[in-house]
Amino acid sequence: MKIFSLIFIFVSLIFAADFYDDHGNKTGRSEERGNTTQYYDSHGNRAGKSEEHGNTRRFYDEHGNQSGRAVTQGNTVRYYDSHGNNSGKAVTQGNTTKYYNDHGNYVGKSRVNSDGSVDYYDAYGNRVGKSR
Repeated sequence: MKIFSLIFIFVSLIFAADFYDDHGNKTGRSEERGNTTQYYDSHGNRAGKSEEHGNTRRFYDEHGNQSGRAVTQGNTVRYYDSHGNNSGKAVTQGNTTKYYNDHGNYVGKSRVNSDGSVDYYDAYGNRVGKSR
């Protein structure tokens, strides 16, 4: 009975994050369960989901249509639209991830803080959001 209880608790865990703009207004939420992440807008409406299998994460809109994918190779994630066209990449070093558009231009970064929250910055270094 104890083993069943532990398994039930582990399986039912949901990892959630709330997203805020630079003014502290909630802009959305994500909830991760297993290899699936559900995304919600600021009003709690489902905005889409992603599913991860191996080194590939596929993204779907709120109607279930595939809208893109991300492929991880080492510390780099390459993003593709629903037609397979390159739409950018992210490169992580330590607690900082830098983002680049489809032409390779730097567009911003995110930094994980010691409390687990994440700050987001535009290409000019202005903080544009936070998740916790």
